Amino acid sequence: MDRKRDTIMRSLPIMFRISLAVLIALFIFKCNGDYDHSLADFGISLFQLSSQPGKQVISPVAESLALGAVYEGSQDETRKQIGIAMFGTKSEGGFERQIPFLHIIAKNLSYDGEGQQSTAKMLLLTQKRFSYEQQFLTSLKTNYEAVEKKYNFNKPKVRKIAATETEEWVKTATGGFVKGTVEERMFHAETRSSPISAIFTSFKWKNPLTKESGEFGGKQVSFLKGSGEYLYKSTTKYEMLGMEMVDDAATLYIFLPKGESYGELEKEINGETIILKARLAGRTTVEVKIPEMKIFSKYKFNAALQKLGVQKIFTKEAELGGIAAEGLDLYASYQAVGFEVNEDGVSGGATGTASLQSLNGAVQPLEEQQTEVESEVSEEVEGAAEKFVANRPFFFALVRKKSVLYAGRYM
Repeated sequence: MDRKRDTIMRSLPIMFRISLAVLIALFIFKCNGDYDHSLADFGISLFQLSSQPGKQVISPVAESLALGAVYEGSQDETRKQIGIAMFGTKSEGGFERQIPFLHIIAKNLSYDGEGQQSTAKMLLLTQKRFSYEQQFLTSLKTNYEAVEKKYNFNKPKVRKIAATETEEWVKTATGGFVKGTVEERMFHAETRSSPISAIFTSFKWKNPLTKESGEFGGKQVSFLKGSGEYLYKSTTKYEMLGMEMVDDAATLYIFLPKGESYGELEKEINGETIILKARLAGRTTVEVKIPEMKIFSKYKFNAALQKLGVQKIFTKEAELGGIAAEGLDLYASYQAVGFEVNEDGVSGGATGTASLQSLNGAVQPLEEQQTEVESEVSEEVEGAAEKFVANRPFFFALVRKKSVLYAGRYM
């Protein structure tokens, strides 16, 4: 088929071939751009449906990779529901493009240079006698470099060992940002497979910052201050600051509300705001003052996923034949995230877990445990350097190559 296509391309006039190649490239770029926005929307929706009041953080990319692994082996209506939740209704039927796109995201996360690091790993916990469809297993090992570990979850002592060893893997894979989150009760006799995605990131500021004390919400906290060229945008509703890392490895965006409350601002935030509009902001000299941040959050996304339309996978009618011949359903979707911002830069780690169980003995999941875009009017700024002082609640997002690594609120 490839040879036939090449022969046809060679027979066409050269200018036509160039035009066709450009159109194909633009089509792929447009699809990938839509997918970037959609996955960001998916993560923000999970955050808004699951987060508790106060400081919270989520990793959209960690959840996308964990659920994406299950999506890869899903079929029929189950596949459709997951696809719409992750990629939107406009992307319906694009499974053959979406799976490679998820594979690319995992590869794009990898970075090591300039004293900075970003990694993505996957652990595939498996019941000892459980058999995957070979194509599924090969894909996860090839595209996510997944490491498979087998345990006999029928035995309580083995479940304890599995929890201990998995906890150690999670701690290492997230650079110590996620720890104390894996419990023996997460596994049971009907557990068959648990793909666990893990990311670790550590980036340095392009523009240096220093510490000083200041007031936030009536309390004295440590602030980071500096002056330099930043991405900056001012609208009637909010100010946006883009703080780039060394080597442009990532960018931390901060959205600070103006007259309206923080709650109203968060309702405005979506994938297009973070991925597209933020990147189109102009560069200007800004005097910056933001608080140091240290946030840890845990989630269970079962209820949020069902509100987003992912329902069949939680029932005995789940269609996961691409994963294994044995009937499976999704038992639980977990996430744990640690995130820090200090004078050195931004760092964090996160895990996403999708636990699958046999339909032969479905177990009730654990109790929930939680610790079109409106048009904007930009305001032109002239003269002296802008001042961006984040001394009130704000929304933030750390982005690398159009993937939202972390997002959340500080208050």
